[in-house]
Amino acid sequence: MGRRNRRRLEALAALTPRVGRVADIGAGDLELARLLLARGRAESVVAVERAEGAWRRAVERARGDGRLEVRRGDGLDPVRAGEAEAAVLAGLGGTAIARIVQRAAVRRPPVLPPFLVINPTCQPEAAVAAACVAGYAPERGAVVPEGRHLRLLVRLMREGGGQAVGVERDADGLFRLEDDRAVRVAYAQERLALLRRELGRTGAQRADVLETWIDHLEGWL
Repeated sequence: MGRRNRRRLEALAALTPRVGRVADIGAGDLELARLLLARGRAESVVAVERAEGAWRRAVERARGDGRLEVRRGDGLDPVRAGEAEAAVLAGLGGTAIARIVQRAAVRRPPVLPPFLVINPTCQPEAAVAAACVAGYAPERGAVVPEGRHLRLLVRLMREGGGQAVGVERDADGLFRLEDDRAVRVAYAQERLALLRRELGRTGAQRADVLETWIDHLEGWL
C-alpha cells in the first residue's frame, strides 16, 4: 500500500459499516478489498473491475482466498440484487459514480445496497446528488489529505432502511452533517481555493458560473 493513499484507504475502511458482504467497485489491485477483510468490515468482498488487464491481475491476486470474488463489468452491473449490504465506489470521478448509481437505481429489482461509501476524485457534488435522488442520506464523512489534495469521503444510507444518524436538511433540502462541521469546512475551503484559481484563468461566461459556486461554498463557512 503506497504512502500517498494509505490514509485514504484506511479512512474508506473505517467508514464502511461492518456487514457480511461488500461490493468494491473499481477494485483495481484489491488493496481496499483486502483491507476491508483485514479490518473486519466485511466477511467477503465481490470486487468489480471493468478494464480487462486490471481484471486479470485481480483474479490472479485473489486466487486461493475464498473470501474474495473478482468479476469483470461496469459499476454495479455484475452485482445481483440483495447480494451486497454495502458498496464502495472510490477513485472514480463524481459523474462516473453518479452514472453508476443512476443505472443501478432503475434496475428491476433495484441492486443498490443499504449503504454506499463514495470517494470521488472530482465533481463530488454530482455523486452526492445522484445518491440523494436514489434515496440515500449522507450519514458520515471525512476529508483526507492525499499529496497536495484533500479527498472527500462520504458514507450514505438508504433513507427507507432507517433513520440516518447526524443528518439534517436545511430549508433548501441541502444536507448538513451535524457532527462533521470540520469535514464540510475543510472541503469547502479546498474547493474555494480551486475555484478562485480557475476564476483567474477563465472567460466571462464561465466566471459567472464559478462565482455562483464560490458564493454557495462561502455560505457553508
